[in-house]
Amino acid sequence: MADPDSVFFFYQKLNQLRKQYPALIVYGDCELLDPDDSDVFMYRRFTDDQELLVINNFTDQEQSRPISTRLPKNARLMISNYADDRGDVLRPYETRSYLGERR
Repeated sequence: MADPDSVFFFYQKLNQLRKQYPALIVYGDCELLDPDDSDVFMYRRFTDDQELLVINNFTDQEQSRPISTRLPKNARLMISNYADDRGDVLRPYETRSYLGERR
């Protein structure tokens, strides 16, 4: 009965990822990227060998940022609230998390 597009399903997936990668998501080091950017909140969490890049557009407008240059090595999209990935363009209120190897 779970609707894969529901907020509930999205949070279930977030919780599943947290349980699957606790060393990274819970205990990994954290670095804010572009802390003065009031429209897009971007940070990375990392361990010695893994990296998670998290990007959140807090506006109702599309935002363009150099996401592709910040992706971890061999990155794969772990979760997003949109079905497809538009590269360096974030849609309104879009959030994405990429997992990969630490650079």
